[in-house]
Amino acid sequence: SFGVRAPGRGGFSSSSEGNLAYGLDQSLPLYGRPALERKEAVADAVREGLASDYATQRLRRDLRLALDQLALAGREAEIAATEVAWLDATLDAVDQRYRVGLATQVEWLKVQTARALAEDEAVTRRAEREHSTVALNRLLNRDLHAPWPELAEPAVQPALFYTGALVRAALQAEPQLKLARQETVSAQAAADLTHRDRLPRVAVGLQAWQYAGDGELRQETVTVSLSVPWINHAAYDQDWQRDRARKRAA
Repeated sequence: SFGVRAPGRGGFSSSSEGNLAYGLDQSLPLYGRPALERKEAVADAVREGLASDYATQRLRRDLRLALDQLALAGREAEIAATEVAWLDATLDAVDQRYRVGLATQVEWLKVQTARALAEDEAVTRRAEREHSTVALNRLLNRDLHAPWPELAEPAVQPALFYTGALVRAALQAEPQLKLARQETVSAQAAADLTHRDRLPRVAVGLQAWQYAGDGELRQETVTVSLSVPWINHAAYDQDWQRDRARKRAA
């Protein structure tokens, strides 16, 4: 710290007492507080890294699902269009037979109805593909109606059999569980530090007065300061209970 004082009405001698003040305070590393602060900082850094990884993995999952949904919707639209084309050809054949008396009106109407239903289905499938396109573009922050080419649906993956090893691997690799476990570690570190804050803080300091006229020191003082946390005991207890509740919630 740094300060300047000027003579008042009572007066003091700047040349003998000094008019420039310098101060330095340093907290003493007592009660293991620095180690706890480092532990909390490391735990928070690891937690932030796991939170970033979880967000990345979730985005990759959502992107993969959106791409697969678009591919599936495109394939369904293609199948629906093929069915309409096939019914068009069937309708032409039945119409020719009906004209020459080889098909009944009932048969002709059945094909007409089937063709109309298939056309409605094709319109629905095209709309669903457009909806999948919009969802994918929104996920990628693109123009909502930006076109996408036809995508191939994913290949069928080999079957996974439920085993203990599979469950253990899934639990170990799941990013959300990793984040939850680290939340517990971070909350415990914060609770330990808060509990230690109930103990007094001790600091040593040095104060010096210098005279600006000749630059020489006039006074030097060594200080020892001690906080009194017991006066605000209730507030420290509330902070500690809050951090313990956070650990239990994690």
